[in-house]
Amino acid sequence: MAQFFAENVQHGSLSDDERLRTTPDNQAWLLRWMDGMGMSGADETPGEFGGMPDALADMLEGMHEEHHAVAKKALARGHLDKALPALLRVAAQAGITFDEDTPGYKEALQEVSKAIRHATEAKVKRDQGDIVDTPPPPDLKAIEAAKKPRTLRSVFDLWKEAKKRGKDSVTKTDRALAMFEALPGNPALADIRREHGIAFQSWLLKQDLASKTQHDTLTWVKSLLNFAYRDLEWIAKNPWIGLDIAYGTENEREPWTPKQLQAFFSQPLFARYELPQKQWRAGKDAAYWIPLLGLFTGARLSELCQLRVADVFERDGLMLISINEKGEGSAVKTAASVRNIPAHSELARLGFLEYVDATRKAGHERLWPDLKFRDGKAGGNFSVWFGEARKMGGSEHVVPDFHALRHTVRSALHASKVDQLTQDRITGHKAKGSIGATVYTHISDAQLRDAVEAIRYPGLALEKVYVTP
Repeated sequence: MAQFFAENVQHGSLSDDERLRTTPDNQAWLLRWMDGMGMSGADETPGEFGGMPDALADMLEGMHEEHHAVAKKALARGHLDKALPALLRVAAQAGITFDEDTPGYKEALQEVSKAIRHATEAKVKRDQGDIVDTPPPPDLKAIEAAKKPRTLRSVFDLWKEAKKRGKDSVTKTDRALAMFEALPGNPALADIRREHGIAFQSWLLKQDLASKTQHDTLTWVKSLLNFAYRDLEWIAKNPWIGLDIAYGTENEREPWTPKQLQAFFSQPLFARYELPQKQWRAGKDAAYWIPLLGLFTGARLSELCQLRVADVFERDGLMLISINEKGEGSAVKTAASVRNIPAHSELARLGFLEYVDATRKAGHERLWPDLKFRDGKAGGNFSVWFGEARKMGGSEHVVPDFHALRHTVRSALHASKVDQLTQDRITGHKAKGSIGATVYTHISDAQLRDAVEAIRYPGLALEKVYVTP
């Protein structure tokens, strides 16, 4: 609203000035006023095409310079009350009333004061022969929108645009907000109280949802309230601070056992490179390489599925696999997920770098050109295929899910006495500990390479079966 008032004042002042300079009738009226005041030059008449008489132009020039000086001094000394008449006038035109206790009153005065100064400064430039356009009038729709009560939906719209956010975060927050909005009442932002949070918390606990999902849903809505408080300053505090839903890990994941690794990686796919041609969700070559990459990098399934050819590169003699969010459809879970993982020598022995080179020469941008996206996610279809592939023909032979490979890698790193910070850098977990240990400790590519090479699986024999086409 303050911005609207300021733009209105500036537009009105400069449009009036423009009409005076270009309209003979307005000039004639002012000349008659000058005549009544006994001022010299009042007997002049407006020039042809509305040109101003010299006496009138001189008078306005002096007046504009004086007003400009007054406006500058008022701002410098904090005399904002001088802008009050102009503020009240444009507010009345918009049908808005307020008093000195209304939140934002002083800020509005300050904005209008600046607008008055800018307008008088523009008039002085016009007096000096500069061409200064009159700004268009502000859109009344903005004021109508400002009159409407703010809601958590208003906060969400600004939250998702405030910085780059992952698609999953936006989707989950939107879904959580929709749950809150579906409850009776859906109060305006300013009316949200702690009891609304307790009611939402109680409602979530009654739903048939995993405790982690209940916790996350409440947390997403709390994050919007926190954004409204800390970033937007739309509310005096977050009324839901301290509200939480305890959760446990419903699905404890265990590392793959040596027997499970041997059983899964001895299938024809890995023993003879027999790609699943009819199972299109597997992405052909992706079916062979992605599980092996998971076994020797600890990367998430989605991170591996979104890899581009350019994400495998050499630096200082080391081959690195870059996990990032640069490509179309690429995303990472957290900031800690962006990382470079040295390619394990076992991957190189099995022909992974040869595959990358062949894919590059074929002109493909994505490392798995036959892996189709699902709902904008690179790993959607592959996840479905792997869910079936891990059953290996029967429920009695089911091996753990893909995410359990991360546990398998961490267990292998731990067994080789790799420190936790280095484990976190490899797997993309947010490191725990002091700022000195997590922020100021830098681990070189060579150190990461040594740690990755410590990943070993005794008893797992993998033959090189990939042949460059």
